[in-house]
Amino acid sequence: MRRATEQITRIIWFTRDYQDIGILSPYWQDLCDVIEAGRKELNAEQVLVSDEIRGISIFADPMIVRVFYNLIENASVTVAPDLPG
Repeated sequence: MRRATEQITRIIWFTRDYQDIGILSPYWQDLCDVIEAGRKELNAEQVLVSDEIRGISIFADPMIVRVFYNLIENASVTVAPDLPG
């Protein structure tokens, strides 16, 4: 029951967040900072972000953080389901 409730909550947050796509203009963002923001939002300390990507910029909508949040969340559930987060 708890897992179902968490999943429904995630779907609601996902829908709410993605309604804002395209409202703000895209801009250049440091890829490492974007991934780190998604990781922190998820509380996924077990996910390491490589410094090798520091200095690489991407031109994207500010919602790009949510893309990395979802990638990290999916990877955590699929690859390492026993890890917290």
